[in-house]
Amino acid sequence: MNGWKYAFFTLVVLLVGGVGAMYFAITASSERAPVVQPSTIDGFDVTLATSNEELEQVATHFITKALNGQQIPFQVEVDDLLHLTTVVPTFLGDTDITMSFEPSVNEAGQIVLEQQAFKAGRLLISPSIAMSLVERILTLPNWLAMYPRDEQIIIDLEKAPIDNAVHARAKSIELKDGAVHFDITIPKED
Repeated sequence: MNGWKYAFFTLVVLLVGGVGAMYFAITASSERAPVVQPSTIDGFDVTLATSNEELEQVATHFITKALNGQQIPFQVEVDDLLHLTTVVPTFLGDTDITMSFEPSVNEAGQIVLEQQAFKAGRLLISPSIAMSLVERILTLPNWLAMYPRDEQIIIDLEKAPIDNAVHARAKSIELKDGAVHFDITIPKED
């Protein structure tokens, strides 16, 4: 073989190795979603029922608060899944980003968002890769944890910035039925 063939195969090996290393670096998050025990608070318990439309408004409020004044356009839609849509400027122009989640509630009353799909324009991207990239780019509030390996986002309502010293936990989320329930605890004053 002549020198050009060696150079070509060396280049192919370097490119494949580079792509593999980049894929590994993006998806190598070893942190798994923790199992959390529910906390008990002495107080008065109230169950709050909301609809999908009200859930959209609450999600929009908390996302706006988490962005700390950054002007990032986004929209929250709820049908059978929770969809978060935004626009990201790229070198090709503005690209529509859509993330779709299936929400559920764990034993501790936290909302678990299981990522079902991630679309960048017309490109469908693996949820774990997309979440790894988002986790590295954004600074997340302490009440929101992202676990790319499990393809989950966990929202801890007890840490969320809810005014009036009330404690909230998710009780059930049934988007198909349009029923979302939260347990609200108003602490007793001593």
